[in-house]
Amino acid sequence: QRVFFADIPGVEILEESIPWYGWQEQRRLPRLMHESGADAAIFFHWNIPWRCPVPFGVFLHDLILWHEPTSARISTRRPAVAILKRFVYRQLLQYIARRARWIGTPTEYVRQDVERTLPASRGKVSVIGEGVERVAEEVTSKRVGSLVVSSAYPHKQLELVLEAWKTVSKTFPDEYLRIVSAKDLFQARLR
Repeated sequence: QRVFFADIPGVEILEESIPWYGWQEQRRLPRLMHESGADAAIFFHWNIPWRCPVPFGVFLHDLILWHEPTSARISTRRPAVAILKRFVYRQLLQYIARRARWIGTPTEYVRQDVERTLPASRGKVSVIGEGVERVAEEVTSKRVGSLVVSSAYPHKQLELVLEAWKTVSKTFPDEYLRIVSAKDLFQARLR
């Protein structure tokens, strides 16, 4: 297992096995943050503990689940669980809008959507872009295809990526597309 940033002074890696989107995340993560002595936190997704013990910033990729809450394929659980999850999601995003010191988005469109949908976020939202601006020389000297790293959840629209790739591959037949996602029911459906 490769650990990034391990050789940078002042960076400490803490590893903890906490399942996403569950009660353990809500209970254990604040305690871990408190015990670590952290002064602030940056979250790269909206799953933030309700009782975050430090000031925080967050990156919101989109609000698709807010705008399309009744997608029949979003959850593999019973309808009551899906309804509860949607309720918690909306409450948590409103909490984030109120408490976050900073909210980053990938595009101007998402920034405007966040500020329109979550008025308490106004004045806190910045566009920080997508992807990388500089690619290492050893990478650019090799043949590079397209890489998508994403969950295969329906709202991520990977079917649209595959449809678009049909057109792209006709123009660039030597290129390739790689999709990296967790092996789960959603990936099986995509296959």
